[in-house]
Amino acid sequence: MKNSSQFGDRLRNPQTAGIAKPVPDSERTAGPLGALEEAFRPLVKDLPPGLEPDWAFAPDEEGE
Repeated sequence: MKNSSQFGDRLRNPQTAGIAKPVPDSERTAGPLGALEEAFRPLVKDLPPGLEPDWAFAPDEEGE
């Protein structure tokens, strides 16, 4: 049987048992969000500041 103090150490510090520490969501998503901003920032730089986004997609009746 294992020494109970060793077992307790593994519970307090999972890295000693070889268990990887999970990456927080903010760190995991920062890279992809930065890449999206790099891609879209040049596309929107010429848009007027007062332009409102279109929140709903409504296809033209002609295009159906």
